[in-house]
Amino acid sequence: MAEGDRYNLKNPAVKRILQEVKEMQSNPSDDFMSLPLEENIFEWQFAIRGPCDTEFEGGIYHGRIQLPAEYPFQPPSFMLLSPNGRFETQTKICLSISNHHPEHWQPSWSVRTALVALIAFMPTNPNGALGSLDYKKEERRALAIKSRETSPKFGTAERQKLIDEIHEYMLSKAPPVPQLTPSKVLEEETSNRDIQEVPTPVSPQPAGTEANADSPRNPDIGDRIVEEPHEAPMNENAIPEGSRVARTLPTGHSTEQPLLQKTQPRVQKPADDRLFTCAAVGLTIAIVVLLLKKFMKASGYGAGSRRMAGLATPVAGQRWTEQVTLMADCSWKERMTPMAGRIRGLLEGPRTGLVKVQALVPGRTRAAEWGESRGNGMNGKVKNRRSDVGRGRSYHSNRVNPQIEMAFWWPLIVLALAFALCRFLLMLIPPNVPSIDVDASDVLDDGTQPKENSFIYIPSRRQMDKVQCYEPATMKYLGYFPALKPDEVKERVVQASKAQKIWAKSSFKQRRQFLRILLKYIVEHQELICEISSRDTGKTMVDASLGEIMTTCEKITWLLSEGERWVRPEYRSSGRSMLHKKSKVEFHPLGVVGAIVSWNYPFHNIFNPMLAAVFSGNGIVVKVSEHASWSGCFYLRIIQAALASVGAPENLVEVITGFAETGEALVSSVDKIIFVGSPGVGKLIMRKAAETLIPVTLELGGKDAFIVCEDVDVSHVAQIAARAALQSSGQNCAGAERFYVHRDVYTSFVDEVVKIVKSVTAGPPLYGKYDMGAICMQEHSERLHSLVKDALDKGAQIVGRGSVGNIGEGAVDQYFPPTVIVNVNHKMKLMQEEAFGPIMPIMKFSSDEEVVMLANDSRYGLGCAVFSGSQRRAKQIASQLHCGIAAINDFASNYMCQSLPFGGVKDSGFGRFAGVEGLRACCLVKSVVEDRWWPFIKTKIPKPIQYPVAENGFEFQESLVETLYGLSVWDRLRALVNVLKILTEHNPPANIKRRHE
Repeated sequence: MAEGDRYNLKNPAVKRILQEVKEMQSNPSDDFMSLPLEENIFEWQFAIRGPCDTEFEGGIYHGRIQLPAEYPFQPPSFMLLSPNGRFETQTKICLSISNHHPEHWQPSWSVRTALVALIAFMPTNPNGALGSLDYKKEERRALAIKSRETSPKFGTAERQKLIDEIHEYMLSKAPPVPQLTPSKVLEEETSNRDIQEVPTPVSPQPAGTEANADSPRNPDIGDRIVEEPHEAPMNENAIPEGSRVARTLPTGHSTEQPLLQKTQPRVQKPADDRLFTCAAVGLTIAIVVLLLKKFMKASGYGAGSRRMAGLATPVAGQRWTEQVTLMADCSWKERMTPMAGRIRGLLEGPRTGLVKVQALVPGRTRAAEWGESRGNGMNGKVKNRRSDVGRGRSYHSNRVNPQIEMAFWWPLIVLALAFALCRFLLMLIPPNVPSIDVDASDVLDDGTQPKENSFIYIPSRRQMDKVQCYEPATMKYLGYFPALKPDEVKERVVQASKAQKIWAKSSFKQRRQFLRILLKYIVEHQELICEISSRDTGKTMVDASLGEIMTTCEKITWLLSEGERWVRPEYRSSGRSMLHKKSKVEFHPLGVVGAIVSWNYPFHNIFNPMLAAVFSGNGIVVKVSEHASWSGCFYLRIIQAALASVGAPENLVEVITGFAETGEALVSSVDKIIFVGSPGVGKLIMRKAAETLIPVTLELGGKDAFIVCEDVDVSHVAQIAARAALQSSGQNCAGAERFYVHRDVYTSFVDEVVKIVKSVTAGPPLYGKYDMGAICMQEHSERLHSLVKDALDKGAQIVGRGSVGNIGEGAVDQYFPPTVIVNVNHKMKLMQEEAFGPIMPIMKFSSDEEVVMLANDSRYGLGCAVFSGSQRRAKQIASQLHCGIAAINDFASNYMCQSLPFGGVKDSGFGRFAGVEGLRACCLVKSVVEDRWWPFIKTKIPKPIQYPVAENGFEFQESLVETLYGLSVWDRLRALVNVLKILTEHNPPANIKRRHE
């Protein structure tokens, strides 16, 4: 094929093959090498090295791999070209990884995987398989030696050139064929050759994670599915420049991968920061010591000195007492001497009195008293009258008692400053969190794709075995993913269950590290995550950042700071009857959680249930919407790379694609189900979950009320109202869909909102500066038009609309301009049904009682927002609304407080999937009662109620209940006497027993 020819890079198979070529060259192996033909990248030439310690050791065996047009969703075929004694040459061989057994093939496998498996199959027993041979060991060894001499002759000159290049490379890496002694040969001839053909189990990736490109040809008008030809889907007229397959053989060498294991994601570990930590702490300690020394010197606290200030002169004829504080700066040995002896020389003067001196020294406080009655002094002598209290002693002195002023508050300030300095220095230390490398080359649109391949996707009918993906903003085709069958779904759940049993034993330290790695990647790759979300759902980058990035990061930080606290065992009171017991609640993993999530926030809707499930020790399988499968499968790569970096099994988290059949299979296979979607589908899931009696959490959307009282700043509230209605083109489960405004500010509020809405322009967010994106589905856009038409037919009026930018002819039906509607009432569908679009119906009210009645007149009950100049009034209104979440003078701020539960009532669902309640909902809550540490108290059944039950058994039980729970003390005492009396009758003292005997 000529240099100017180009492949169709929009084909998913071509993208996958080019990616594998790049990986094969960047990460070569000594055991094999394989590259595609330049003229046909679906045909690969390969060479493998004979496995060690077998008769094939040292041999170089060439072969050919033919990839199907549906690769990687269909398996390749294999053909050996070098005589080897195990497989026939130039014949398609039958292996569990070949096209003879497509039921075993997994799309996550690659050419590298197949070659590693082929090497493993070499020494196995052929068992009569198609294309197999059963030569003797010495014959195979002779063929191994011969295989090194020259490469096989096969096909065209280009094929032969590639075969020769691969042969030279393998010769440079392969060891010589070992020479065996005659005794060794005899031993091998008599050895058992019946080796079972058992390949090593595979650690698969979810199907479809690589097939993210377009189909190779334009669909017919009205044809939803783009069919691919059976042969290699090449465009005869086009191969883009620079996309030709480079056949330069690698010269370097890297560590080979384990058998049938996919390449692990690269993890960049940061440098050790312990030295920096020690330096920061040491610097802080040095600063503290210098400050202490400076303050002590400036305050006059030299060695052996005391700071004194002023004399306290009592009034003549009075006994007096004063408190003096002394900071001792002498040695510890001196501090151990009696305090009175150390300050005796400081007392002077003619007056008498009683003074208490308190010395503050490290670790203890000592008090000493001096006192003397007025008039009869001791002539300047100190008499030690011992009345020790601790280390304090009493003394009488005929001296004046000075006040010794000691300032000790400044060391506290120094310590506080030192603590703040140390915290600041420690904050400068970068956290020890490794970086993960997630390949996004196949999902980024860099603008280099040929325009003829960026055809418009026209959905019409659904093909149930494929999930087709396209950009709502432009209708460009993105590719397809397999719609998993029930058996495939159950297999994914089984794999997740096996991984969960390993993960359940992990420590919280390991789980927190997993969260930190995710948080680091999200913060560093915000643009990539938002761009992928924008391409798959049509939202703007700002909407994606607000709804996808911020909420997810907030949830991660909350789990890092408080998550462990809420899933640790929690001790509870034991009550009166169980005082001798210890009661607690334990939170254990449920197993595998299933999540069926909506398309409006593809990133957060996957991460939200995943974070709670994984942190609480569960596995999770997420069924993404058929309208957001493309982005969901990429986001799975991020999660699995983070899991691999902490040593967790990657199958712990799975993302599956499909339709209703796939979702039903998931519900019947997992231990809990979380659903985010419509009420109709939620009821079907409830019915299916009832068959296995698994717990269900349903978040089914809402019709949130936005209430504006007359005492607000209208311009301020109008901006919040616009964001509440237009965020993500109104496709927001907690979006404001009913606006109730007090009649006194109704006109001004409408004017402000109309001014804002008219400035909003909708358009493809990645192709220009637009304020609002597209509607995800064409049929949903049509539904919005019908809701508006119904309102207009019943008397409503449109007072303001935004504009739509240059969107192109193919995507006209994907956009709905932001619309403000007035004169609405509750008889209109627009005020009763969930619109899920950029529509602002505004209705006036006259009193608080009226607005409460209007807001509660809905079958939904997710959230509400109340704005008033009086916070007390706003809270009073919100408290009367029948909904799950409420925001006072704000909108949807509840969800940014991830410690709070999120969920609704009525047709908005039940259960909570955020906050403490959401985290514990992923746990098996177990109540545990155990004995306290008292060894002499144990549970024993009293005699009156032991089997057979005594005649006065009920009387005993009745008195026992009154003893424990009677309201009057006298009644409880009387009942206690009766209990003891009955027990005595059934357990007479020992001397009474002997008397009867």
